Amino acid sequence: MDVLEEKLAEIERALGVNEFSEAKPGDVDLESIKKVLEQKGCSHVLKVPGNELRRMKDLLGEPNLQPLDEKLNTVQYCSEMIRKRVELLEQWKTHIMPVLQSEAIAASPQHAAALEALEKDMQKTSEIYQREIIELLTFRDEFKDIMNSLNSRLENAASRIRVLDAAEEASS
Repeated sequence: MDVLEEKLAEIERALGVNEFSEAKPGDVDLESIKKVLEQKGCSHVLKVPGNELRRMKDLLGEPNLQPLDEKLNTVQYCSEMIRKRVELLEQWKTHIMPVLQSEAIAASPQHAAALEALEKDMQKTSEIYQREIIELLTFRDEFKDIMNSLNSRLENAASRIRVLDAAEEASS
C-alpha cells in the first residue's frame, strides 16, 4: 500500500498537483497532462506502449476475426439462402393470394353456424361412443367372471369324475 501511495505522490509532484490545490473542470488541460505522463514514462503498461495496447484491444474487440476468404464464402452462402427464401416467399404469395381472394374466406362467417352444429353433433356422438365403450368393457368383465366361474365348476366336476373312476376301478 505504501508503494502505491509513493507512486501517486510521485505522479502528483510530476503534474504539479498538491493536496491543497483544487481542480476545476476548466483548469484541467488533458493534453498537457497526457504529454507530461508520456515524458515521465507512463505511456507503457508492463513495457508495452499504450498505443499498441489500444490497437490490440480494438483488434480483439472486433466481432469477427475470420480471414477475408471465409467471410466471402459466408456472404455467398447467405446470399444464396436469401435468394432461395425470396423464391419460396414469392411462391407462397402466388399460392396464398387466390385462397385469400376467394369467396370461401369471405363466406366463412356464414359457415360458423353449420360448423357449430357439426361440433355439437360430434360431441354427442363422442358421448354415445364413450357410453357404449363403458358398457362393452363392463360386459367383457362380467363375461370373464362368468367364464372363470364355469371353468372352475368344470374343473371341480372333472376332478370328481376322476375320483369316482379311481374308486370304481379300485372296487372292481
